[in-house]
Amino acid sequence: MISTLYKRTQGVSGGVLLAVSADFYTITNVEITQHTVSVEIQNKADNDTWSLTGVYGPQGDSEKIQFLAEIKDVKQRRLPKWTIMGDFNLIFRAEDKNNSRINRRLMGSFKSVLDELELKEIKLHGRKFTWSSETTYWVQLNGFLEVVQQSWSKPIVSRDPVRALHIKLARLGKALKAWNNRRVCEMKNAALVAQEVISFLDQAQENRQLTETELALRRMAKQRILGLAALRKIKIRQRARLIGIRVGDANTKLFHLRANGRRRKNFIPSLRVGDRHYTAHQDKAQILHSHFSMLLGSVQPRQETLNWGYLQLQAHDLQHLDDPLTEQEVHRALLDTPQEKAPGPDGFIGMFYKKCWHIIKADLMKALKDVFSLRSRHWNLLNSANISLIPKHDEPQQPQDYRPISLTHSVAKLLSKVLANRLAPHLDTLISKSQSAFIKGRNIHDNFQYVRGAIKHFHSSKTPMLFIKLDIAKAFDSVRWEYLLELMQQLGFGQKWRDLISYLWASTTSRILLNGALGHPIQHRRGLRQGDPLSPMLFILAMDPIQRILDRATQQGLLTPIGRDPIKIRTSLYADDAALFVRPIQQDLENLQRILDHFGAATGLKTNIQKTSIHKIRCENIDVEHMLQQFGGQIGTFPRKFLGLPLHYGRQRRTDEQVLIDKIGGKLAGWKGRLLTRAGRLTLVQSVLGAIPTYHMTVFNLSKWAVKKIDRLCRSFLWKGSDDARGGHCLVNWRRVNRSKALGGLGIKDLQRFNRALRIKWLWTKWKDPDRPWAGFKVNCTEAELDLFRACTQLWLQGLAPKQIAPSCFNLAWRKNITVAKALQGNTWMRGFRRMTTDQELRQFVKLWRDIQNVHLSPQSDSITWRLSLTGEYTAKSAYDAQFFGSYSAYQWEKIWKAKVEPKCRFFMWLLLQQKILTSDKILRRGGQANPICQLCRTEQESALHMVANCSFAKLICSQVAQRMNLLLPVLQQPATRIKQWWLQMIGREPDADKARYREQAVIYLVWNLWKERCRRLFDNKALNIAELAALVEQNVISFNLAHVDSSNDNPA
Repeated sequence: MISTLYKRTQGVSGGVLLAVSADFYTITNVEITQHTVSVEIQNKADNDTWSLTGVYGPQGDSEKIQFLAEIKDVKQRRLPKWTIMGDFNLIFRAEDKNNSRINRRLMGSFKSVLDELELKEIKLHGRKFTWSSETTYWVQLNGFLEVVQQSWSKPIVSRDPVRALHIKLARLGKALKAWNNRRVCEMKNAALVAQEVISFLDQAQENRQLTETELALRRMAKQRILGLAALRKIKIRQRARLIGIRVGDANTKLFHLRANGRRRKNFIPSLRVGDRHYTAHQDKAQILHSHFSMLLGSVQPRQETLNWGYLQLQAHDLQHLDDPLTEQEVHRALLDTPQEKAPGPDGFIGMFYKKCWHIIKADLMKALKDVFSLRSRHWNLLNSANISLIPKHDEPQQPQDYRPISLTHSVAKLLSKVLANRLAPHLDTLISKSQSAFIKGRNIHDNFQYVRGAIKHFHSSKTPMLFIKLDIAKAFDSVRWEYLLELMQQLGFGQKWRDLISYLWASTTSRILLNGALGHPIQHRRGLRQGDPLSPMLFILAMDPIQRILDRATQQGLLTPIGRDPIKIRTSLYADDAALFVRPIQQDLENLQRILDHFGAATGLKTNIQKTSIHKIRCENIDVEHMLQQFGGQIGTFPRKFLGLPLHYGRQRRTDEQVLIDKIGGKLAGWKGRLLTRAGRLTLVQSVLGAIPTYHMTVFNLSKWAVKKIDRLCRSFLWKGSDDARGGHCLVNWRRVNRSKALGGLGIKDLQRFNRALRIKWLWTKWKDPDRPWAGFKVNCTEAELDLFRACTQLWLQGLAPKQIAPSCFNLAWRKNITVAKALQGNTWMRGFRRMTTDQELRQFVKLWRDIQNVHLSPQSDSITWRLSLTGEYTAKSAYDAQFFGSYSAYQWEKIWKAKVEPKCRFFMWLLLQQKILTSDKILRRGGQANPICQLCRTEQESALHMVANCSFAKLICSQVAQRMNLLLPVLQQPATRIKQWWLQMIGREPDADKARYREQAVIYLVWNLWKERCRRLFDNKALNIAELAALVEQNVISFNLAHVDSSNDNPA
């Protein structure tokens, strides 16, 4: 039975309908307003109650403001658990709009209301699947290596090296699990005992003073609890897959929330086949197994092959790929393997192999050499994988909506990594310039620059052209093995390499991982495993012949040439992202369709015409729609997305930048910034928020408006943990924050300067490698940046540039962009100087003419050197740092950032030494209310300098800490006047590195606990005495050193 509530429509819009199954839910507290219908819903099964509001927003701008006020009013009468849904007729991200007409004022108002009401957009799917065995903390526990050594040294009956390795790994896995269970139980019991000891001693302390022995016992028990807590926190962090966040940077609640959120988002609740939905696990498992068995485990008879003689591919000398396997290259491949990537069926990850290499290397090398020599008959035992399903979009419903990623067995992945390392250096010569993926020295922006430049060229020259973005159906999963083997033979790969690749493919099996449960094995018959290190390289080999086929078709007259320089290639490839240009001619389209069909039949790489898009360039008087009736595809329009960037022939629009800003803002909601320390937020700002615009800025010049918006988001998240920070929340000027840590900042990139450094890279590459496909097009750089590579601005006349010798004549020159050779040829540089009208211009011209007469060019090609890097090669980092030349810091900030303490303490010390912590004097200066008296000594006015250097309470604590920790900390006789001078005196100049580290730790934890004590007294009305506080400082240092939590490795060793 269905219960319904509704608000009537106004004309043909404005209606709201709520329908609820009365068999499962009860509706109460109904309220209908102008634009909403609200109810309270109770689940009959568990009596859980929540509020639900359905909305239909108005169309007018003024009505929308009233609508937002209406929503806020409705919220006040609803339960805390509240869901609101419907058509708001508002957006809070630019990408939600299907055109460029965006009312940013309304968008901002809507987002403000969402933030005020603490509403979060519900996304049922779309989160990438990640998985962890939660075992990386094992290697940090005492006894781990002993367990590995004991299990590994047990005798094996089998003589087959591969089978023996399989048995040893399986046996070791069981031994480690059993050992881990015992250790977990022991740790829990140890923590309970320690807590009992502390509780007993605390009760005794209420009646008498504890003895030195009892105090030492209490400290030892407390350290034991803190160490075990650190291990538990590491384990929780690994479950959350927040690898970039150190253990000390976040509240444990954040890791719990993230891990539970991952588990919910990775869950596949149902699958649809046709019109039916299946929710039972057995049904879903059968559907997925059938789908991927057809995709990976079956292959149709091959009807066509490629005419290799027609393609005339060049054979290369690749026989050394067949050389015997060495221990050195296996170990190098192991070092290149990430430590904590998701494991395969065996459960072992890179960290295990690096930690236990000396124990397992002999057996591992025997097995790998056995496979490499093609003698092994049991490689299938180690060549298995679990298939993790990653949604292709936000609302996956069918099996084809998921992308299969293989979590490969660690040994098989290691062998693939070795083969990939051998093949990688040859890809640049094997693969044409049209492909940029997975090749060192090429990048995705090469493709985008060429396609964008070609589109602009065709548009400005009024050349009719079609830009076709191909969709290759199931590209990685459908490529035929026999085709790849034929291709490798044509390219010069040896017989042994091809036999080894065939053996690896033929022994591959996979099982689908559905909601944590494994399905039945699938024997592979085609395709390349996504997640395997070698697969991307083999795939770009498979894709490359398409450009050669199209070139030959153009030479044979089947396709009309698309133009001359700067148009160099017809096709642009980035992995399976394929795009090409073709003339809007009926015969060309028919021939192109036949080429794509034959290529797909021979290779398995079939074009999905229904998802292929065609974009017209200067085709105003051509009936393209009629031409495409037989070809198919979708007619698209510019602008469009290409390789994740906005592609069009015009200038960059603010709408394009708004999408980038929304993407950055969208990251903040899921991070729970208030559960992170400022040091943890700094890590995320640098690694994520700062990295997102880098991809965009590599090609485009980011406007000042966008830079301001992005900086505001980063600034808000750093200082407040949200996106609504005001000036009072920001403790340090953002320009100072943008400086490097050596200059007193936090190392967050200055976007404008970094944008400039990235763009200049194009000019450097254009000079060094003029054969790049995009090199003939104008790059997006400013005049000042172009001056770095112009003849009139380069220092080629006795260390001076022509512009410096004759500045008055510079404006008269006609061609300022030419090279030195072209400028001297036929005295081209003199053109334009007939317009000289002053004596100064004439004198400068004569001086310039005399200097040029002494120049004699050699016939060799020019070379260029970047003087700001040691190698002489341009780097964006060196260009970025050069923009801070002239800035300096008389203080050595590295002492703080290299100190072996928790990151949050380093961040606090950075604030303290700039006197930016919110002591009473700062609060009063900002217009706030505060007690000006120091909370520690209760005698003098509080300031950062006073609290740490001149406070009598702080001096007593310092003396106690020095005595307890056997340190010689200076006691200042005169009041300190500068806080940085106090810091240098406290850390001193200790020649012994270990003693210096110990001293720095003591001083920083002393200051940290003084601040915490100040806040404890001010906000909690509680206080510790001098002895307790000094003991806490010592305990912090000892606990940190026991856990070995430092900046390079936050796991206990």
